[in-house]
Amino acid sequence: MPLSNICVGADVRFNIGGASILVSGPSHMKFRIDESYSGFTGISEPDIVLSVHGPEKNIAKYISGRLVFDSGLTWRLNRDNASHIFSFYSRDFGKLPHKVAVIDEDFKSGDIFLGEIADNICEPLEYPLDEVLMVNLLAAGRGIMAHGCGMKMGGDGLLFVGVSGSGKSTMAKIAMKAAQAKILNDDRTVIRKMGSEYFIYGTPWHGEIDECCPDHAPLKKLFFIKHAKDNKIRKLSPADAVSRFISCSFPPFWSDKGMEFTLQFLSELVSDIPAYELGFLPDERVLELIDKDI
Repeated sequence: MPLSNICVGADVRFNIGGASILVSGPSHMKFRIDESYSGFTGISEPDIVLSVHGPEKNIAKYISGRLVFDSGLTWRLNRDNASHIFSFYSRDFGKLPHKVAVIDEDFKSGDIFLGEIADNICEPLEYPLDEVLMVNLLAAGRGIMAHGCGMKMGGDGLLFVGVSGSGKSTMAKIAMKAAQAKILNDDRTVIRKMGSEYFIYGTPWHGEIDECCPDHAPLKKLFFIKHAKDNKIRKLSPADAVSRFISCSFPPFWSDKGMEFTLQFLSELVSDIPAYELGFLPDERVLELIDKDI
């Protein structure tokens, strides 16, 4: 039976990108955990503790303060005194939110209020709350999340960054076919600096490839990829690499402090780690080019 159909007791810890999230709920509630999270649970000390409440009809009452950010489709962020108030929407619920998360200023604790749910079973960090939380946790001095395929090859971490359709999943398939790499994730990869070294981490939020690995690896090379008529590679300047990275990452536009950290992190990252533009054909010959010292 896939994990997405298993209901566990309402107390679970997620370890993603080196950050730990503890989610707990009342005794009558059970959590459904998606299969992609199967390797991302653990018992480490939590960075943030979230309490789940509900279900109840009028969760809009928990929304207050000024509107700071509107995704235009699925979620909004309000600020009220020292709280971040995230409200989540879907067409099934019309203009009313189906979930509201009230998080403290430092992202160390918070409450999740649920609207109508069936049989007291819920997915506590159902998209997009899971990724929104991770972006904010990383922006608080931890790192960034990139639109990138992260892989571990010969013990080294390689990151292939690009917008949708640029070839991230294709690159993962090539490496898997050649049995030369462990894929951490083919679409969303976390980057953190620990001491003087950068690491990439897998996440549960994959693209075309279902494999998600909670492992991490020391980052050695960055590639900004695109499909091309032949295999070509060229070194990028730090300024060029930063500008490309911003459009292929998840910046916290709603937070001045978070944006300041993110831009500084990216600037230091591309100064310390070699970055390349890589145009490639969808076959194994590109692996030789990746492995070369340039």
